Amino acid sequence: MNDCEIEIRIADLFAAILKRAKAILCFALILALLGAGYGLHKARNYERTETGELESVKKAEKSVETAEEQLSLAERALARFNEVEYPNAEKKYAQAKLMVQQRRDYIENSIYQSLDPFNCGVSTLTFYIEPADSQPEVNPNAPWLALDPRATIAKACTQVISSDDGILEEVQEIMGVHTEPRFIRELISADTSSDQFVEIQVYHEDAQVAEAVVDYLFQTILERLDGKVEPFTASVISRFTGYDVLWYMNDRQIANEDALFAAENALTEAEVGRQALLDDGILKEQAVADAENALHKAEGDLQTIRIKTQYPALLYAVLFLAAGFLLGCCAAVVIGVVSSRLQNQSAARGRYSFPVLGVLSGGKKRWFAKTIRRLEGDPEADRESSAHVAAQNVLSLADGKKACLISSLGSGAAEDFAPYLNGKLAVCGDILRDPAAAKALAGFDSVVLVEERGTSLLDQIDGEVQQLHALGKEILGIVLL
Repeated sequence: MNDCEIEIRIADLFAAILKRAKAILCFALILALLGAGYGLHKARNYERTETGELESVKKAEKSVETAEEQLSLAERALARFNEVEYPNAEKKYAQAKLMVQQRRDYIENSIYQSLDPFNCGVSTLTFYIEPADSQPEVNPNAPWLALDPRATIAKACTQVISSDDGILEEVQEIMGVHTEPRFIRELISADTSSDQFVEIQVYHEDAQVAEAVVDYLFQTILERLDGKVEPFTASVISRFTGYDVLWYMNDRQIANEDALFAAENALTEAEVGRQALLDDGILKEQAVADAENALHKAEGDLQTIRIKTQYPALLYAVLFLAAGFLLGCCAAVVIGVVSSRLQNQSAARGRYSFPVLGVLSGGKKRWFAKTIRRLEGDPEADRESSAHVAAQNVLSLADGKKACLISSLGSGAAEDFAPYLNGKLAVCGDILRDPAAAKALAGFDSVVLVEERGTSLLDQIDGEVQQLHALGKEILGIVLL
């Protein structure tokens, strides 16, 4: 079976449905009326039940309200998650991550953190401040508040080192390191325990390097303060350079490592909390989706109940109308497939080996007549024109032959077509049931079948063909009315 045959057969099925459009519509309307009556009957029975129409609708409306409340709660929970909970978790995680980075960077780069507290190089220098004018200024109104210049000078000595990055750069050169100033400030200090003494202290893994830094700082302090504060004399009281056990350094290093460990734990907890919130967010989104589905279902149930209780006749009428239309189409297709009558020219071509010499258009007036004609391949011309074309085809094939017209419907069908042949072919009629037609056939050697679509029976046409073959008559073709 080729594609053309499949297309023709599908077209024939559509044509069979359109031919019976009126019958299908009438059948569907009858079923719609029956459905409307059935719907009214159901509505009356429903109103007589124990629950009743009003109670069922109220229950459905309550379900919708409950679903709306659940959806509102789920949406608020999701909004709080998106606007408050998750942003806070992200902020906490970012802060913990930054803290870990800062503490790890300090431990990895700090010279102080890398020193051995149990064998650390230390250099300490303590000097005494003696102002040029050793007599303190006395306030005559408050003689007990004598202003001692040594306090100002000592404070200035401690400020020189911490406030000058140039000094820190020079210290790096002496130590032979290149790092950030903040890591150098940890290694040096200048403190005053009283108004008279200033102590300079430097840590380094090499005590001699620490001593060189102390000497540089001492000389720099004296140079920087010369002319900027009251003249004074700095007398070295004590010096120490060597290696010492520094428990406070050990405690500080351990505290820094513990702080890093605590920051890493806080980061892990923040990450776990963040991931838990993400999972919770997924659950909240799912809760919103479930609430929306529940609301849609409740609204659908309410609508269904309203339709069943308020519009039952219309509902069942529509359902029965659709069912009737579908059943009518199926019946039309089945009738078209199993019909014992010759339906169209495609059926004739598929069943018989002789050609279709013509198809007379027109005939019964139907809905969708033009569409049916196109589906069945009928000529677009009117009946008169298509009849002349068919007659010309018949005369061309019958030229020089003794030919006649026969039909399973009798001579009447053949006589409807005979006038278009201008009397050049005789009419025999039904050779199976008309003895006169069978006797007249003996005088002809060729025949043309004239059959009517939708009326001529296939069995009778097959009988004619078999009879003609048995008599040795040539079948020139078939004309369909």
